[in-house]
Amino acid sequence: MKPRRPRPCSRAYSLIEATVTLAVTGLVLVAALNTLGAARVADAAALKRDTATWLAEGLAAEVAAAPLTATGDDPLLRGSRRTTMDYDGLVDSPPTRADGSPLMLEADGAAEWSRSVTLQPLDHSPLGALGAGAITGALQEVTITVRHRGRIAHELRFHRSRAGLHPTHGRGLPL
Repeated sequence: MKPRRPRPCSRAYSLIEATVTLAVTGLVLVAALNTLGAARVADAAALKRDTATWLAEGLAAEVAAAPLTATGDDPLLRGSRRTTMDYDGLVDSPPTRADGSPLMLEADGAAEWSRSVTLQPLDHSPLGALGAGAITGALQEVTITVRHRGRIAHELRFHRSRAGLHPTHGRGLPL
């Protein structure tokens, strides 16, 4: 009778199995890290969109609170800005409150943000140009543009009349 040879242990890993296991584990880790990185980028973009919306709506509330025409006892807003028309051409960089105090801390990247106001008088009278003199300033389109690092991050438009505010649209743009 021949002596039996010991069989290789079938319970042990071979070098090929260990290599395949490491490769699969590495791929899973890379995929997980890519997913986490994409989630962080998406969170940062959402935060920038929210900040841009907040800055636009804050300035819109300030413009909307200003009367269309001066009455004599209006409180001073932004120094000498007493009426809505006084906001035309305002560029606020970095963004500040009406009293001039900063809205954001420098640590929040305040210097990277700016906002501007453009007013466009509208004439929707049936008389066209003939009736424009009677309602000058009666209807205005207010456009507030918020920029982050020079790129438009949000734009808010509304119509302002003696009867009140009339939202037209606001759009956030990808950053």
